[in-house]
Amino acid sequence: AWPGLDIYPALSPDGNSLAYSSDHEGNFEIYVKPLASGGHEFRLTNDGNHNSEPAWSPDGQYIAYHSRNRGGIWIVAALGGSARRLSSFGSKPVWSRDGSMLAFQSESMSDLNGGAYGALPPSTIWTIPASGGQPTRITQVGSPKGGHSSPTWSPDGKRIAFLAYDTGHAEIWSVAAGGGELRRLTTEQLFFDPVYANDGESVYCVGVSRNLFGLWRIPVARSTGEPVGQPVEVQGA
Repeated sequence: AWPGLDIYPALSPDGNSLAYSSDHEGNFEIYVKPLASGGHEFRLTNDGNHNSEPAWSPDGQYIAYHSRNRGGIWIVAALGGSARRLSSFGSKPVWSRDGSMLAFQSESMSDLNGGAYGALPPSTIWTIPASGGQPTRITQVGSPKGGHSSPTWSPDGKRIAFLAYDTGHAEIWSVAAGGGELRRLTTEQLFFDPVYANDGESVYCVGVSRNLFGLWRIPVARSTGEPVGQPVEVQGA
Protein backbone atom coordinates (compact mmCIF):
# COMPACT_ATOMS: atom_id res chain seq x y z
CA ALA A 1 0.00 0.00 0.00
CA TRP A 2 1.41 3.35 -1.07
CA PRO A 3 0.25 6.68 -2.45
CA GLY A 4 0.03 6.97 -6.21
CA LEU A 5 -1.58 5.10 -9.07
CA ASP A 6 -0.69 1.62 -10.39
CA ILE A 7 -2.07 1.05 -13.92
CA TYR A 8 -1.80 -1.08 -17.08
CA PRO A 9 -0.95 -4.48 -15.53
CA ALA A 10 0.57 -7.03 -17.92
CA LEU A 11 1.21 -10.65 -16.97
CA SER A 12 4.41 -12.24 -18.30
CA PRO A 13 3.99 -15.17 -20.74
CA ASP A 14 5.09 -17.67 -18.10
CA GLY A 15 2.73 -16.16 -15.53
CA ASN A 16 5.52 -15.56 -13.04
CA SER A 17 5.86 -11.76 -13.19
CA LEU A 18 3.69 -8.69 -13.53
CA ALA A 19 4.70 -5.51 -15.35
CA TYR A 20 2.81 -2.28 -14.72
CA SER A 21 3.15 1.50 -14.67
CA SER A 22 3.17 3.46 -11.41
CA ASP A 23 3.85 6.97 -10.16
CA HIS A 24 4.32 6.01 -6.51
CA GLU A 25 7.94 7.20 -6.66
CA GLY A 26 7.22 10.36 -8.66
CA ASN A 27 6.79 10.12 -12.42
CA PHE A 28 5.13 7.17 -14.13
CA GLU A 29 7.70 4.42 -14.75
CA ILE A 30 7.54 0.73 -15.73
CA TYR A 31 7.92 -1.74 -12.86
CA VAL A 32 8.23 -5.52 -12.81
CA LYS A 33 7.20 -7.59 -9.81
CA PRO A 34 7.87 -11.35 -9.50
CA LEU A 35 4.72 -13.07 -8.26
CA ALA A 36 6.51 -15.72 -6.21
CA SER A 37 6.25 -15.35 -2.44
CA GLY A 38 8.69 -12.72 -1.26
CA GLY A 39 9.30 -11.32 -4.75
CA HIS A 40 10.24 -7.64 -4.79
CA GLU A 41 9.37 -5.19 -7.53
CA PHE A 42 12.09 -3.41 -9.45
CA ARG A 43 11.88 -0.26 -11.55
CA LEU A 44 12.56 -1.11 -15.18
CA THR A 45 12.63 2.48 -16.46
CA ASN A 46 13.96 5.49 -14.63
CA ASP A 47 13.99 8.45 -17.02
CA GLY A 48 11.06 10.51 -15.69
CA ASN A 49 9.30 10.51 -19.06
CA HIS A 50 5.86 9.18 -18.08
CA ASN A 51 6.24 5.58 -19.27
CA SER A 52 3.19 3.32 -19.37
CA GLU A 53 1.33 0.52 -21.19
CA PRO A 54 3.93 -2.28 -20.85
CA ALA A 55 3.59 -5.29 -23.17
CA TRP A 56 5.69 -8.47 -22.84
CA SER A 57 7.24 -10.12 -25.87
CA PRO A 58 6.02 -13.72 -26.36
CA ASP A 59 9.36 -15.13 -25.17
CA GLY A 60 9.28 -12.92 -22.05
CA GLN A 61 12.65 -11.36 -22.89
CA TYR A 62 11.50 -7.81 -23.70
CA ILE A 63 8.87 -5.29 -22.73
CA ALA A 64 7.51 -2.69 -25.12
CA TYR A 65 5.95 0.46 -23.69
CA HIS A 66 4.73 3.96 -24.51
CA SER A 67 6.66 7.05 -23.43
CA ARG A 68 4.44 10.11 -23.28
CA ASN A 69 7.22 12.68 -22.90
CA ARG A 70 9.76 11.20 -25.31
CA GLY A 71 7.03 10.03 -27.67
CA GLY A 72 6.32 6.74 -29.33
CA ILE A 73 6.97 3.07 -28.65
CA TRP A 74 10.10 1.86 -26.85
CA ILE A 75 11.53 -1.59 -26.10
CA VAL A 76 13.68 -2.60 -23.12
CA ALA A 77 15.00 -5.96 -21.89
CA ALA A 78 12.73 -7.40 -19.20
CA LEU A 79 15.68 -7.66 -16.81
CA GLY A 80 16.72 -4.06 -17.42
CA GLY A 81 19.10 -2.16 -19.65
CA SER A 82 19.03 0.64 -22.20
CA ALA A 83 15.74 1.17 -24.00
CA ARG A 84 15.57 1.62 -27.77
CA ARG A 85 12.95 3.60 -29.63
CA LEU A 86 10.90 1.56 -32.07
CA SER A 87 8.52 4.27 -33.31
CA SER A 88 8.49 8.03 -32.85
CA PHE A 89 4.72 8.07 -32.31
CA GLY A 90 1.97 5.79 -31.05
CA SER A 91 0.85 4.02 -27.89
CA LYS A 92 -0.74 0.76 -26.64
CA PRO A 93 1.84 -1.60 -28.23
CA VAL A 94 1.01 -5.29 -28.61
CA TRP A 95 3.26 -8.08 -29.94
CA SER A 96 2.29 -10.59 -32.60
CA ARG A 97 2.27 -14.16 -31.29
CA ASP A 98 5.55 -15.01 -33.05
CA GLY A 99 7.26 -11.89 -31.68
CA SER A 100 8.20 -10.55 -35.11
CA MET A 101 5.81 -7.58 -35.24
CA LEU A 102 4.09 -5.06 -33.02
CA ALA A 103 0.79 -3.30 -33.58
CA PHE A 104 -0.09 0.01 -31.94
CA GLN A 105 -2.52 2.91 -32.06
CA SER A 106 -1.31 6.21 -33.48
CA GLU A 107 -2.79 8.48 -30.79
CA SER A 108 -2.50 8.33 -27.01
CA MET A 109 -5.31 8.24 -24.49
CA SER A 110 -6.51 11.73 -23.65
CA ASP A 111 -6.19 11.13 -19.89
CA LEU A 112 -6.36 8.43 -17.23
CA ASN A 113 -9.89 9.00 -15.96
CA GLY A 114 -12.43 6.20 -15.94
CA GLY A 115 -14.30 7.61 -18.93
CA ALA A 116 -11.29 7.50 -21.28
CA TYR A 117 -12.08 4.15 -22.85
CA GLY A 118 -10.17 4.55 -26.11
CA ALA A 119 -8.22 6.89 -28.33
CA LEU A 120 -10.34 9.44 -30.18
CA PRO A 121 -10.13 10.31 -33.89
CA PRO A 122 -7.86 10.56 -35.83
CA SER A 123 -6.22 7.53 -34.17
CA THR A 124 -5.49 4.61 -36.53
CA ILE A 125 -3.82 1.19 -36.21
CA TRP A 126 -0.21 0.71 -37.33
CA THR A 127 2.30 -2.16 -37.38
CA ILE A 128 6.09 -2.22 -37.25
CA PRO A 129 8.74 -4.99 -37.21
CA ALA A 130 10.07 -5.72 -33.72
CA SER A 131 13.59 -5.45 -35.11
CA GLY A 132 12.89 -1.89 -36.29
CA GLY A 133 11.98 -0.27 -39.57
CA GLN A 134 9.25 1.85 -41.05
CA PRO A 135 5.77 1.67 -39.48
CA THR A 136 2.84 0.76 -41.74
CA ARG A 137 -0.65 2.19 -41.33
CA ILE A 138 -3.25 -0.60 -41.34
CA THR A 139 -6.51 1.35 -40.90
CA GLN A 140 -7.59 4.65 -42.40
CA VAL A 141 -9.13 7.65 -40.65
CA GLY A 142 -12.94 7.38 -40.71
CA SER A 143 -13.05 3.75 -41.87
CA PRO A 144 -14.61 2.65 -39.61
CA LYS A 145 -15.73 5.83 -37.87
CA GLY A 146 -14.17 6.76 -34.55
CA GLY A 147 -10.67 6.51 -33.17
CA HIS A 148 -8.98 3.13 -33.67
CA SER A 149 -7.25 1.74 -30.58
CA SER A 150 -6.46 -1.30 -28.40
CA PRO A 151 -5.21 -3.64 -31.17
CA THR A 152 -4.90 -7.40 -30.60
CA TRP A 153 -3.35 -9.98 -32.97
CA SER A 154 -4.99 -13.21 -34.06
CA PRO A 155 -2.85 -16.25 -33.17
CA ASP A 156 -1.85 -16.81 -36.83
CA GLY A 157 -0.90 -13.15 -37.26
CA LYS A 158 -3.27 -12.65 -40.17
CA ARG A 159 -5.77 -10.31 -38.52
CA ILE A 160 -5.87 -7.52 -35.94
CA ALA A 161 -8.99 -6.80 -33.89
CA PHE A 162 -9.39 -3.28 -32.50
CA LEU A 163 -11.75 -0.82 -30.84
CA ALA A 164 -13.45 1.89 -32.92
CA TYR A 165 -14.40 4.52 -30.37
CA ASP A 166 -16.07 7.92 -30.36
CA THR A 167 -18.64 9.77 -28.31
CA GLY A 168 -21.74 7.59 -28.17
CA HIS A 169 -20.35 4.40 -29.75
CA ALA A 170 -17.72 1.74 -29.10
CA GLU A 171 -17.49 -1.18 -31.51
CA ILE A 172 -15.06 -4.05 -32.13
CA TRP A 173 -13.74 -4.48 -35.67
CA SER A 174 -10.97 -6.53 -37.22
CA VAL A 175 -8.73 -5.88 -40.19
CA ALA A 176 -6.29 -7.96 -42.23
CA ALA A 177 -2.77 -7.51 -40.87
CA GLY A 178 -1.70 -6.13 -44.24
CA GLY A 179 -4.59 -3.64 -44.36
CA GLY A 180 -8.05 -3.76 -45.93
CA GLU A 181 -10.66 -6.51 -45.40
CA LEU A 182 -12.48 -4.89 -42.50
CA ARG A 183 -14.88 -7.02 -40.45
CA ARG A 184 -17.41 -5.54 -38.02
CA LEU A 185 -17.68 -7.82 -35.00
CA THR A 186 -20.21 -5.98 -32.81
CA THR A 187 -23.21 -3.67 -33.20
CA GLU A 188 -25.58 -1.73 -30.97
CA GLN A 189 -24.04 -2.27 -27.51
CA LEU A 190 -20.83 -0.69 -26.23
CA PHE A 191 -17.77 -2.97 -26.37
CA PHE A 192 -14.13 -2.23 -25.45
CA ASP A 193 -10.62 -3.72 -25.20
CA PRO A 194 -10.67 -6.82 -27.46
CA VAL A 195 -8.34 -9.79 -26.91
CA TYR A 196 -8.05 -12.69 -29.37
CA ALA A 197 -8.39 -16.17 -27.82
CA ASN A 198 -5.54 -18.63 -28.32
CA ASP A 199 -7.62 -20.81 -30.66
CA GLY A 200 -8.42 -17.86 -32.94
CA GLU A 201 -12.13 -18.67 -32.80
CA SER A 202 -13.17 -16.07 -30.22
CA VAL A 203 -12.51 -12.45 -29.40
CA TYR A 204 -13.06 -11.54 -25.76
CA CYS A 205 -13.89 -7.97 -24.76
CA VAL A 206 -15.49 -5.75 -22.15
CA GLY A 207 -19.15 -5.03 -22.87
CA VAL A 208 -21.86 -2.87 -21.33
CA SER A 209 -25.27 -4.37 -20.66
CA ARG A 210 -27.94 -2.92 -18.36
CA ASN A 211 -25.45 -0.10 -17.66
CA LEU A 212 -23.03 -2.62 -16.13
CA PHE A 213 -19.64 -3.78 -17.42
CA GLY A 214 -19.02 -7.46 -18.05
CA LEU A 215 -16.82 -9.90 -19.97
CA TRP A 216 -18.14 -10.94 -23.41
CA ARG A 217 -17.10 -13.46 -26.07
CA ILE A 218 -17.50 -12.89 -29.82
CA PRO A 219 -17.35 -16.09 -31.91
CA VAL A 220 -15.36 -15.57 -35.13
CA ALA A 221 -14.23 -17.70 -38.06
CA ARG A 222 -10.55 -18.50 -37.73
CA SER A 223 -9.89 -18.33 -41.47
CA THR A 224 -11.73 -15.12 -42.37
CA GLY A 225 -12.26 -13.22 -39.12
CA GLU A 226 -16.00 -13.02 -39.82
CA PRO A 227 -18.33 -13.08 -36.82
CA VAL A 228 -20.20 -16.40 -36.73
CA GLY A 229 -22.66 -15.58 -33.97
CA GLN A 230 -23.81 -12.91 -31.57
CA PRO A 231 -21.66 -11.72 -28.65
CA VAL A 232 -22.31 -13.77 -25.52
CA GLU A 233 -21.89 -12.46 -21.97
CA VAL A 234 -19.44 -14.72 -20.16
CA GLN A 235 -19.26 -12.93 -16.82
CA GLY A 236 -21.47 -10.10 -15.62
CA ALA A 237 -20.43 -7.24 -13.39
